[in-house]
Amino acid sequence: MAYTANPQAKNAILSILLEAKQGGVGKITRTALIKYLYLLDFWMAEAAGGNTFTGVEWRFHHFGPYSNALAADLDWLSTQPSVEKEDISGKDKDYFLYSLGEWAKAQTFEALGLPIDVRLNLIEAIKRYAGDLNGLLDFVYFKTAPMQGATPGAVLSFAGICKLNFKIDIKTIKVPVNDAAKIDRIKFLLAKIGGQWEEGHKAPAMTHPPIRDALFAQVAEDEGLAGIDGNWRAALTFHGENS
Repeated sequence: MAYTANPQAKNAILSILLEAKQGGVGKITRTALIKYLYLLDFWMAEAAGGNTFTGVEWRFHHFGPYSNALAADLDWLSTQPSVEKEDISGKDKDYFLYSLGEWAKAQTFEALGLPIDVRLNLIEAIKRYAGDLNGLLDFVYFKTAPMQGATPGAVLSFAGICKLNFKIDIKTIKVPVNDAAKIDRIKFLLAKIGGQWEEGHKAPAMTHPPIRDALFAQVAEDEGLAGIDGNWRAALTFHGENS
């Protein structure tokens, strides 16, 4: 009986290999490719209320998230012209490298129908972790919700995963600032952050990280905000001003 691959998984594998090729990353190890597929499902679950893209079952395996179904699909694809598989035998370890076949019909992330945030996250991850498998594994292990509290062998749950909704999930507290030097410093930093945001959104790229310095930490401590838990947005009130 002929093997039938999961269409969503097949398309996802080919799309990731296409992005690696077009982005100059080139060939991807088996471990990295499986982890990028996991990140695709993770970010898709964030955007779609817990629904993953591939729909496969993920378990906590030796190297973090692993799917037997996706591994089988990858093995099958590597026997087809769509995917090239290279067996590397070295002194210290053996591994496989995967790349897109010359005549493969692969879709871009956009053509695959991925939301823009999912596309940008995947593109950034593939570039950032090219040649840095340890960094990729660290991110997957410690910074993705399904892995938090998971035990080896357990099924990973994507239920309840969602992105932060700034209109609903962020509460506002008023923080009066009396010191003139602090007011000037905070206004300067806010303008700087706004400028960085606009610069970062001129092209499909990740935004610059926000500016944080000792002054912000001191403001939070002085105003009794350091111990507040949860998600909050500070509304600063400058005394002596009308706005």
